[in-house]
Amino acid sequence: MGRRRWLSRREIPEPVPSIQQAGRVVPVGVLCLAAVVVIAAALRLWGLDQSGYGNLYYAAVVRSMLTGWHNFFYGSFDPAGFLGVNKPPVALWIQAGFARLCGFTGLSLLVPQALMGVASVVIVFHLARKAAGTAAGFVAGLALAVTPISVAVDRTNLLESCLTLVLVLGAWAVVRAVEGSGIKRLLLAAAVIGIGFNVKMMAAWVVAPAFALAYWLGAALGRRKRLLHLAAAAGVLAVTSLAWPLAVDLTPAQQRPWVGDSEDNSALSLAFGPNGIQRLLGGGPPGPSRAPAWAPPVPPPKPRGGRPPAPPGIAGRPGPLRLAEPELANQLTWLLPLAVFGLLAACFRERLQLPLSRLHQFLLVCCAWLGTYAAVLSVSSGIVHAYHFAVLAPPLALLTGVGLAALWTDLRRSDWRGFLLPAAILTTALWQLRVLWQSEGWPRRLWPILVASTVLGLAGWIGRRRVATGAALLGLLVLPTTWALSAALRPVHPGLPSADPRRLGAPPRPRPGPPPLLAFLQKHRQGETHLVAAPDIHLVAPIIVETGEAAMALGGFMGSDPILSAEQFAALVANRRVRFVLAPPAAYSIRPIREPEALPWVRKQCLPVESSLWRGATPLPSPLPGGPPRLIQLYDCHAALQ
Repeated sequence: MGRRRWLSRREIPEPVPSIQQAGRVVPVGVLCLAAVVVIAAALRLWGLDQSGYGNLYYAAVVRSMLTGWHNFFYGSFDPAGFLGVNKPPVALWIQAGFARLCGFTGLSLLVPQALMGVASVVIVFHLARKAAGTAAGFVAGLALAVTPISVAVDRTNLLESCLTLVLVLGAWAVVRAVEGSGIKRLLLAAAVIGIGFNVKMMAAWVVAPAFALAYWLGAALGRRKRLLHLAAAAGVLAVTSLAWPLAVDLTPAQQRPWVGDSEDNSALSLAFGPNGIQRLLGGGPPGPSRAPAWAPPVPPPKPRGGRPPAPPGIAGRPGPLRLAEPELANQLTWLLPLAVFGLLAACFRERLQLPLSRLHQFLLVCCAWLGTYAAVLSVSSGIVHAYHFAVLAPPLALLTGVGLAALWTDLRRSDWRGFLLPAAILTTALWQLRVLWQSEGWPRRLWPILVASTVLGLAGWIGRRRVATGAALLGLLVLPTTWALSAALRPVHPGLPSADPRRLGAPPRPRPGPPPLLAFLQKHRQGETHLVAAPDIHLVAPIIVETGEAAMALGGFMGSDPILSAEQFAALVANRRVRFVLAPPAAYSIRPIREPEALPWVRKQCLPVESSLWRGATPLPSPLPGGPPRLIQLYDCHAALQ
């Protein structure tokens, strides 16, 4: 008789739960995953066509990419290759691929982002399930699926959906590397984060030290091997990150577009300056919250609660409590107390020791990911919008799922750990009431649902009724789901996406028809390369998207890039490269943002075109949320040739 091997209780494999359906056994995990995917896909794909082309700046880049491989590689904003996008083009390459296969439409730009959001939910489900079981995976996937800011971002063509997916993939690779103490998956994680650098530059690098710390503390290897592995990963990260910026900078400036938002036409300086350190310390590149040179001043927001408000478009004020600001709390942190209590319960499930157990390795990766981004975004004095915090949603969802599984296991304990779940339910409900009370309009009327679910949960705990406690936990998802539905049922702002239930009661905004400007420009064009020029992208992006014609943004994104001098622009006019210019009147250009050097020459040498010929009765809308109409004039520079 052979040797009998006794298994400990922790080593005995548990049977996979399943459900009998029509003579077939369906694993519960498959059903849970299917439910999460359906919910995530419905929130991200339902009525997606109502969002049009999304953000017109990135839509114009994608349309220009389709004109040739040169514009595709460099991420040209306009078909003529004059200006480049102010971010690396990896995420836009994916959109361009869909547009090449399906045609250039709004859905071909938005569907890839929605699918990336669903993919992130699937990976989060897998990570949490592997760490703590199917129930944890279901809760984590559901939490991410209904996170309001994630739904809002995934319904636009902004870059955050791709960045979030890259970070989730990197976290998966790091978790597998730590578990197996293998260098291959660590190098894979470094390569994935390097790709993330080419999605949104240093925004992807924020998590690199956290992942390195997780490997250093969790891998069951000697100190020398861990150090060598991390050094190799740093090399892979540097190569994959800097490949595209170096290729751009090594290309002669005359043979590629100007790097948008840069002062010296360098992709590397853009990555580490305006899109890097300046985002943290302030003084970064202009964003949607700052008006272009031709825009009228926007009235400052009214103070609230005696505290100075954040500037328009900026999410909260810098500081350790930034995530508690109303415009961020109702987008992301509905379940934050539940995640904190769950983290406490999960940490006590096993004894803390080095090397870390698999559960503690997983928790370290999630906490490091969440903590680094929360710290950087909270203290950042630069331009920070609500959608930038979407990268916090996956680790927060993972901690919620794994933590809730630990809380549920401890529910029947007689010691202090048995009190954690009711304390988590009560604290989370009070937090949600605070967030709800800071909101405005009819959503405040949802408070009875929250109170009733909390009472039900506490009663279920007292009576040892797990069904009632589970119903209370589902009640905690009512408010975030309501906010997420508002983003699915009404179009979000293409430049500053967020979820707001108050939009559900408002009628949908009508789509404006083609302005008379396009008909005038196309009728009077005489072979010029550029259909029109303007100070910034906000005036010409709609023209590129609508017509596919080349249009010139003289000063880049917000009109402050030093691309052309007055003499260089005059030479373009003399060579019949451009004829018409949209520019603000001289007396109106009083903004502190630097305007293109060519504009004074245009006002002096070119003739204003009668507004009735090109403007019509409809004023040009403002690029700023709720801003006034644009005060702009069309100039004809043919007079300068006479």
